[in-house]
Amino acid sequence: STFNNYGFAWGINFPWSASIMIWHALHSVLYPLAIVAFLFPKSKTSQWLSVKASVILALIIGIISSAAFLATAPESLSLIHFLAMVGIILALISSARFMNGFSAVSNREGKKILKALAQGAFVYLLLFSCYFLAGFKLNLIFFFTVLLAAAFIIFRILKKWGYLGEASLTLFASGDYLAMILSSLIFYSLPRNSIEGMLVGAFLTLGFIILIFKIKAPTFQSQG
Repeated sequence: STFNNYGFAWGINFPWSASIMIWHALHSVLYPLAIVAFLFPKSKTSQWLSVKASVILALIIGIISSAAFLATAPESLSLIHFLAMVGIILALISSARFMNGFSAVSNREGKKILKALAQGAFVYLLLFSCYFLAGFKLNLIFFFTVLLAAAFIIFRILKKWGYLGEASLTLFASGDYLAMILSSLIFYSLPRNSIEGMLVGAFLTLGFIILIFKIKAPTFQSQG
C-alpha cells in the first residue's frame, strides 16, 4: 500500500486516516446526499424511517461493525482506539443538527455545466495527487501541509462557485466521479484486462451521463 510504514503513531496511520477522512467526507457523505436530494426532491424533507426503526437499525449496524472491528483489528489497536472512534462518530452525528441543508439553485446557464464537471474532476486529481505524494514517504510536515492546502482549496471551490445547492453539487460530484471512473479504467481495469471492471465503469459512466442531462444548468454565483 502507498501508506505502508509511513506516519504511524500510537497504532494509527495518520497520513492515511487524514486523507481517507477528506475522501469519504465528499464521496461517501456529501455527494450521495446531494444526489439523493436532487433525484427525490419531494422526500428530502420527510423522515424515511421512524425513530424506532432508526434505533433498531443503528443497533444492528453498530453490533455488526463493532464485532468486525474487534475481530479483525491488528494488535496495535486497543479498546481505547475503539472507544475513541465511537466517541468521534457520535460527536459528528450530534454536530449534524447545526449544519445547514442544501439550498435550491435555479438556473439557465448551460455553459457552466462543463466548468462544474471540470472543477469536480480537478478535485479528484487534487486528492489523487496527495495520495501519490504519500508514496514518496516525504516529510510528514510537508505532506500534511499539502493535504490541508488541498482541503482548503476544495472548500473554497465549493463555496466560491456556489456548489452548495442540490443540482450544482450533483453536477460537481458527477465530474469528480467520472474522473475517478476514468482513472480506474486506465490504471486498473484495462491493464489487467478486467472485463468486470470495464463493464462496471461503462455502466457507471452511462449513469452519470444520464444524471448530467437531467440537471438543468445551475447558476453559479460567487459567495465570496
